[in-house]
Amino acid sequence: MKEHEVQFGKLEEKAVYSLNIFGEDEDCAAIDIFEVDGVDYIALLGFDSQELYIFNFKEDNGNEVVFDVIEDEDFMDEIYDIFQEEYSDEDIEDIIDSYDYTNEDELEDFSDYSDEEKEDFE
Repeated sequence: MKEHEVQFGKLEEKAVYSLNIFGEDEDCAAIDIFEVDGVDYIALLGFDSQELYIFNFKEDNGNEVVFDVIEDEDFMDEIYDIFQEEYSDEDIEDIIDSYDYTNEDELEDFSDYSDEEKEDFE
C-alpha cells in the first residue's frame, strides 16, 4: 500500500447523522473524522445495521455538513484499510457504547397510558 499522510482524531464531539442508505433511513454514529493526504473523511457506523460507512467529509461556508461518496472502489478500499489499521472492532464497539443511543422509533409511546398502566412498564 502507498504511504499516506494520515491524521486521526479530528472529531471534536459525538455526532449522530441520519442517512438515507438505499432508500432506508438509518441513524449513524460518527466514529471519527480523519485526514488522508489533506482530504477529510468521516467514518460512520449504523446503529441498526452495524455497517461501517466512510465518506468524503466537508463543511460548507454555513457549517453545513456534506458527505460525498468515494466513487473509486480501489481508493475506497485503501481508505477503509487505513481506517481499519487505526480502529479495531473493539475500539469501534467502545465508541458506539459511549453514545447511549436509543432509536426513537423503537420506544413505546406511553402518552395514552394511565399512570397505573405506565407503572407496569417500569
